[in-house]
Amino acid sequence: MRTRVWKIIISIFFIILSFFALIAAIAIKFGNQYRPSVYNYESYLSPKIIGQIKEKYNYKVFKEISEFTQALTQDKAIAGVGSDFQAAQLIIDQKIKKINFEKIYGPGTQDWEVRKHFYTKNVISHLEAFDAIILNTLIKLESENKLERYKYHIIRDEKTGEAVGYSTIANSKKSDHFYEYVLPYFIQDKGIAYNINEETRPNLDINKAVDEIGDKSQKLDWDEIFNSLRSANYKHFGWTNAFVDNLMIGAMTHGENWMDIFTKVVNSKRVFDFNDDNYRLAIDSFIKFVEKATGNSIKNAQYNYLSGDGLELLNHLIEPKAGRSDAVIMYNGDALDAYYSTDNFSNVEEGKIKFIRPKNNYLLMDNWILSKALTDKESDEVLETIGSLIYKQTPYTSSEDNSQNISTDISVLERSFFSELKEYLEDENLVKTEKDKLTKKLNELDIEAQKDLIKSFNESESLDLKSTLFSTNSNWEDIKNWNLQKFDEFIKDPELEKNYEWLLIIRNTFSDDSLGFSEAIADLFSETNIGDISNFDYVSYTPTSNATYNFILKWYFANDEEAIKIYEQPDSDTTYSLFPYPIIDNNLRTKISSYYFEATKS
Repeated sequence: MRTRVWKIIISIFFIILSFFALIAAIAIKFGNQYRPSVYNYESYLSPKIIGQIKEKYNYKVFKEISEFTQALTQDKAIAGVGSDFQAAQLIIDQKIKKINFEKIYGPGTQDWEVRKHFYTKNVISHLEAFDAIILNTLIKLESENKLERYKYHIIRDEKTGEAVGYSTIANSKKSDHFYEYVLPYFIQDKGIAYNINEETRPNLDINKAVDEIGDKSQKLDWDEIFNSLRSANYKHFGWTNAFVDNLMIGAMTHGENWMDIFTKVVNSKRVFDFNDDNYRLAIDSFIKFVEKATGNSIKNAQYNYLSGDGLELLNHLIEPKAGRSDAVIMYNGDALDAYYSTDNFSNVEEGKIKFIRPKNNYLLMDNWILSKALTDKESDEVLETIGSLIYKQTPYTSSEDNSQNISTDISVLERSFFSELKEYLEDENLVKTEKDKLTKKLNELDIEAQKDLIKSFNESESLDLKSTLFSTNSNWEDIKNWNLQKFDEFIKDPELEKNYEWLLIIRNTFSDDSLGFSEAIADLFSETNIGDISNFDYVSYTPTSNATYNFILKWYFANDEEAIKIYEQPDSDTTYSLFPYPIIDNNLRTKISSYYFEATKS
């Protein structure tokens, strides 16, 4: 009897134990649900936004773009940020899908003629140029009888037979386009950043370098820039250790006929065309260029520092230590980061970097892309997530169902930004300190400085700021009091256009960067809920959005001309050429990589 009771008790105990084990297993399962992976480069998204993405997705970072390509190919990544040339190859391989842009920009924006107004001129040209690059690749595949395996066909002009487009739909006359598959993120152009810090680089003839090339951006070729730097005693140089970058530099420094050898016109666009016949010429040309430009072999690590890491290159440029780089080839975003040097070395003075773009240059654009394995519902969910975090230009006017288009007007961003500044202006001590500084500054201005301020108001586009006070017989006391009144109006209503335009003139007219709520505005740039803005503050690369680009240009730099020169990306014209990165197939890439490694290894 007693044995039976114990058996019953033990059975009940194991049933209860099994029940709780099952509950625990279910809880663990639901607590650790599979989360699809989103990929991005390291340090290429603000931590705040990363944290929000992680609430829904598994966020992974990579150093080499090939890691992301492999993850997409093996269906381990659903989306992420990749480079333009990578996206182009993935389009050819049919590994990424077209994007529903209405989830980002609003109704009607699937139409390229509508959507292009959201982008800067360089971005538009760059996106359209990649159609020629893809088409050129498909033409090569056709000539090698390999096109059929990629399930593409080439669209030709019925009269001339010229290749004008490409499509996955047989006999279609409507071409696919690169810009249908990518959501532009940041865009970067190359240049030479050179150190002008006399304290940390006392050996340099900085005045000579600045006199010769300081105002010659987009006017000199690569050889001319490096010749001037070397003649000014710049001896230590940093190079991006990426064979595609240096392949392009080698092509552009090959000689006067370099375009005939290394480029091709496809559908009216001139693009790089590397192949078995010319890649060795380009690499050999790069090796010769380095030796001629620096006086040392590229294998001499004492004078030529190679790194594939942009952060390492910029630190090597600004570090206050002997033997570090005097000049480095880098992206403009990395140069801007180096310009604001205290973020990396607190004991290095800011603003001691200059940046020059060669007249033949190249451009890289990074984009969000989506795996073709996603359903339309899944891809829309991804787009809604990144759209709400990164592409909504105001947290105050965007609607839940995306029924409202994002504006291309900078004033929408401005009103939102200065609405957020209101919270800072509730600090009475801050307001009093700022007003005292402004009063002191206005009292100290000499006649010429007074004239400069008056001129700035007269030249303003805001009619509200063109006061009748600003006449030739102006009374300075009245003008001073008018500005103090404008200060009070700004405090009361900072998001009103005429008020923040007044603040802009105060910020831009005086070189004293402590005026005009500079510290509060700098803090807001990193803390704002406007993802476009806070993300730029963290990354420092050039935005692709027209409104964001212009907002940063107008408000971020407080009229620092050197920083603005680094940030601004000039458009290509008859004297300044910009080339996209080329598509290089795996077979040729292996040959180039091997030849480049042999030529550069120590």
